[in-house]
Amino acid sequence: MKRFMGISAETAERSKEDIHRIFDKVERAIERNPTRSGFIVGDRFTAVDLTFAALVSPIVQPDAFADINPKLSRMPKELQESVPVFRDTIAGQHAAACYTNYRFATLDSNKVVPRVLPGKRIRFRSGPRNNLVNIALVGASVGSVSLASALLVAIPALK
Repeated sequence: MKRFMGISAETAERSKEDIHRIFDKVERAIERNPTRSGFIVGDRFTAVDLTFAALVSPIVQPDAFADINPKLSRMPKELQESVPVFRDTIAGQHAAACYTNYRFATLDSNKVVPRVLPGKRIRFRSGPRNNLVNIALVGASVGSVSLASALLVAIPALK
């Protein structure tokens, strides 16, 4: 798989640098947003915030997924070291806040109504058929190196 995807120590380091650059751009976008809303663009939660939060969830590990993601201590050393670094940035905190405030939000015809539910976690309540989702999430967490390339698509919206 590493050979097929072109993953090496060099490309992994380059991807990590790309992720840092993207987090820096998102942080600047949040800080420069003229509305001072705390969102990436505009004065409310938008698809930009949703997309960013979804794409960075493997590297931020939001608390909402603590029960279905493997424990950080069981992940590769590089990821164990990277998660706290990215989570503690303004961009990482924004992504985590998107999960806390909007993951279980209700939709009104004119706006999104946030439901702040700290401690609300996603859990499986049915049988083994959901094991495939767990396996897929583990794969997504380990495969976060490709996150940089996915986020590069969103950069034009951040300029």
